[in-house]
Amino acid sequence: MTSSSKSPLAPETFANFHNALQSIALKATKASAGLPPDIGFYKSVDGALKDEVEGLERRILRLVGRVVGFVDVKGKGRDQDRDRDRTVGAEDLVDDFHAAVVDSMDVLLERADICLDEFSGKLKRPVVQLKALQNQKQKQKEKQKEERPGDARGFLPPSLQHAAHLAKPQELFPRKPDNSDGARPQLAHKYNASVPLGYVLQKEDLALKYLGEGDEEISGHPYFYETTHLSYPKHVYEPPAEPQAPPPLSADPVAYVDSAEAFGALLDHLAGADVQEIAVDLEHHSYRTYRGFLCLMQITTRGGGPSRPPRDFVVDLLVPDVRARMQELNAVFTDPNKIKVFHGAESDIVWLQQDFGVYVVGLFDTFHASKLLELPRHSLSTLLSLYADFTPDKKYQQADWRIRPLPKEMLDYARSDTHWLLFIYDCVRGGLVDKGLARSRGGSPVEGVGGVEEVDRLVLLREVLFRSSLTSLRVWGVEGYDYARGGGSGGWDTLAKKWNKPGLMCANEDWRAVPVQRVQRAVYRGVHAWRDRVAREEDESTRYVLPNHWLFMLAESQPGDVAGLLGMFRGGVPGVVKKRARELLEVVRAGVREGLEEEKVVEVEEKVVEVEEKVVEEEKVVEEKAPMSIVAPTSRLFGGAKSDISVRTSSFFGEVLGHESAGSRDGAFRDLVAKIHGDLVIAPSVPKVVVEVKNDPAVGMQVDDEGPMAFVPAAERERRSGDDVRMMDDMGPIVVVGKKSVKRKRVVEAGSVTPPEDKKKKVEGEEEEETFDFAAAPNVLDAVVAKSSKARKGKKESKGGEKKKPTNFFGDFPAPPKAKSEVRSGNISKSFKS
Repeated sequence: MTSSSKSPLAPETFANFHNALQSIALKATKASAGLPPDIGFYKSVDGALKDEVEGLERRILRLVGRVVGFVDVKGKGRDQDRDRDRTVGAEDLVDDFHAAVVDSMDVLLERADICLDEFSGKLKRPVVQLKALQNQKQKQKEKQKEERPGDARGFLPPSLQHAAHLAKPQELFPRKPDNSDGARPQLAHKYNASVPLGYVLQKEDLALKYLGEGDEEISGHPYFYETTHLSYPKHVYEPPAEPQAPPPLSADPVAYVDSAEAFGALLDHLAGADVQEIAVDLEHHSYRTYRGFLCLMQITTRGGGPSRPPRDFVVDLLVPDVRARMQELNAVFTDPNKIKVFHGAESDIVWLQQDFGVYVVGLFDTFHASKLLELPRHSLSTLLSLYADFTPDKKYQQADWRIRPLPKEMLDYARSDTHWLLFIYDCVRGGLVDKGLARSRGGSPVEGVGGVEEVDRLVLLREVLFRSSLTSLRVWGVEGYDYARGGGSGGWDTLAKKWNKPGLMCANEDWRAVPVQRVQRAVYRGVHAWRDRVAREEDESTRYVLPNHWLFMLAESQPGDVAGLLGMFRGGVPGVVKKRARELLEVVRAGVREGLEEEKVVEVEEKVVEVEEKVVEEEKVVEEKAPMSIVAPTSRLFGGAKSDISVRTSSFFGEVLGHESAGSRDGAFRDLVAKIHGDLVIAPSVPKVVVEVKNDPAVGMQVDDEGPMAFVPAAERERRSGDDVRMMDDMGPIVVVGKKSVKRKRVVEAGSVTPPEDKKKKVEGEEEEETFDFAAAPNVLDAVVAKSSKARKGKKESKGGEKKKPTNFFGDFPAPPKAKSEVRSGNISKSFKS
């Protein structure tokens, strides 16, 4: 930039400065994009380049640090401008450029926009300035040290958090708690009614802007018509120019309502014409009861009007006489001319219906106002810090509000929730009107009743009233226990998701399809259902009956006896579990049995599915392999009925039927029948009868043409003589093994040719050979090998003392060596019989 550009900026020179700045930024961006990615390598090679690049880097970091420093000097004097430069490192820009530079620039640009809007008159500061939050935490710590030196850490004593020694106050309530799924709010009389109780709403009565996803429940609200047709009083749209803050808690007395007479006086005060706004807050207890109940109600009014100091009331809701008259509050809480101011009233509206049947018409919720004002946080403690400069001690929010008498610290905390709430109500209304006016000036005019400016400036305030009316239309309803799916706020599936237990979730359409921890899931479901049932019976919270972490431990460990069950609880067994230990143990065992049965069922179902898939695949393969189809016109089995089943080819006979014409089909069918009859053997073959037996001297056995002769026992053999040896039809030839056959003498029959003389001569002394008797010949198969008992010394002897030679089978083979047949030195100890 030139030297002239360093002169102070003026309105007439700002345009030239802006254009020059944009040009320089564009050139720098292009130059940076042209740098090589391995600039570090060039710096290590060239020292001059390294010095130049590092010098430029230092200049850029100083410039960025100076720009970022402008964000930290808001509200500081000019003397601190020299200290506003921040040290920004290169690593900060590389690692977190958005947080280091972009966020800071967004803050600067936003401040510039706000200043321009204020300068042009488009933006007007709120009536009440918000308090800075810079030193709120430090102030809170100092205040705690001054008031409670021994409790500087801010922890609530156990005696105030859970008062275990207290008797259950709900046992003395005039209406006992109903823990069933059919519980509904009760309303005896409808005060300030525009339509009677039980009136059936018509279509013209339903304001469409109030109907959403839960329109059935909203339309069932007894004050639905009165809320949707509500005309707010005029003073709601007229916030005070300078709201008056109330005096401190110590300077303002409190009225403690703990009797029916005191409650009647409170009702008379609230019904007075001078009471136009009522600040309400509630304290609830949910640990020693199933559905919870209200213990305390704080009410603050302006007294005689906006100029008079407020009056604080603390109503003890544990007193039976006071609790019995609480539904009379509907005369005031449903009055449309009285604005009821709550903060975060979603739970309070439901609790009032559940315990007393009390409804609210004309609600203003400061929570919705804080959302539209875009405050940094939206809790009541934030509003008290911003507007009232008061920091409540939020640790008493978790206190046991059944304690009586109330300690002073708990009473002051309860009063602080409503003591400044009407003052905050005035402040946020003024802020909403100012912000709506600023938006309307930049938007288009809106036609309607009244002036354009009046309608537009109240747009945010009307939005808060609309959102508050939706909150007041909430209906208390009981959510039933879903054992099958475990849905809902108190279901087992919801709890498993909250604790990130995927093995216990109902993840799929069929929860059994999750192939993990079926037994654990069955035990978990059973114990969860037992805990819910026992909590209803004992009127205790589920956390008191069995804490969540012990519930998961039971599902994982699955104890088998009472000792193992009670031994799980380290640090003390819950009282209800100790009293119902055997009942809980049976639930665990039942869950284990259920899980095992489901495991078997799932395995069978998986196998069935697997078989079905295989059948489908096989059918697909058969269909793919069938290239053509032939339909037989007639059936030989069923006559002239047509066959609807056809195949193109045959797995057994190939493509023998693969012809198209009718004549060729008949021929193909005859060929097929002939092939079947030719291949199949219908009758068994008749065995051939052996007529002639030949004697083979080479092997010493008789055989015929078909093979060796069958064995016949000795008792069944017939004795035959002569040269023509034939067997009976029912037995085969006899097999003779081990002895050569004797040559028989040839007998010359009459009329035969006489053999030569030398062959007819007999040797002297030679006897005539006898015909061999095959039936009397010994057979090796007849020999019975006698089983001999083992001798102690390994020797086999007969009764006469002579050794019996073993019978050899097909030859005299020597016995195997002793070393190969017996174990040496076996049974030396003789510990058992050999």
